[in-house]
Amino acid sequence: MLQALKNSIKTNLKGDYKSVDKRLSTQVDKLVVLFYRLIGRSWIDYYADRLDANAGKDLGDDYLDGANVHLQYLQAHGLTPDHVMLDYGCGWLRTGGEAIRFLKPGHYFGVDISAERIKAGCERLVAEGIDPANFEVHPVRDCLLREVAGQKFDTVWANSVFSHMPGDDISAMLAALRPLLAIDGQFVFNFVRADRPMIKSVKSFSYEVEEMRALCEAEGYAFELLHDWDYTTHQMARVVAA
Repeated sequence: MLQALKNSIKTNLKGDYKSVDKRLSTQVDKLVVLFYRLIGRSWIDYYADRLDANAGKDLGDDYLDGANVHLQYLQAHGLTPDHVMLDYGCGWLRTGGEAIRFLKPGHYFGVDISAERIKAGCERLVAEGIDPANFEVHPVRDCLLREVAGQKFDTVWANSVFSHMPGDDISAMLAALRPLLAIDGQFVFNFVRADRPMIKSVKSFSYEVEEMRALCEAEGYAFELLHDWDYTTHQMARVVAA
């Protein structure tokens, strides 16, 4: 009986896929988010500050090399130099650097909630000889895309973004994006796929396929799973205006 009690306590502390340290860290994060809300700031403000705090870290060659994989994937799904592209959650402009070189000047736009990551990314690209006049980036503090209002995008890309967004924010982003899509425009993105909806922490979210489909269809999109993405932790999908 004592051993059963010990096992129960251990299971409760560990939880699904989490160490004790991870669970304690998550509880601290929840308290921080609560504090942000009490002082009138949003969850996006909390996560943006968190991203800004490590914006200056060394990215490493392996991380930056992933941009080639992203660009090749988008090319395989129709990206051409003539396309106007929106990189949603552009961060350090990892994918952005390759996309800017591939697209015609002025055809790349990026948005991200971390102003510091955008700044660091721009500095890296300028140091590599890319003219800042050839692209446009914006720090944002919501999902409404007002910073790129009036544009029409042929391709929109979001890598490892919905895995850090609550469902309400995803819906808001999808609603804001729809009038910005060009005729035959597409939004290619990935999300962490789960057998059931799970909130792993205040910054990590996973979704059932049918839940993600419902979020997209509710905002007027046709939803399609893509099965040619090699990263097993993320499911790739595409939506177009229905």
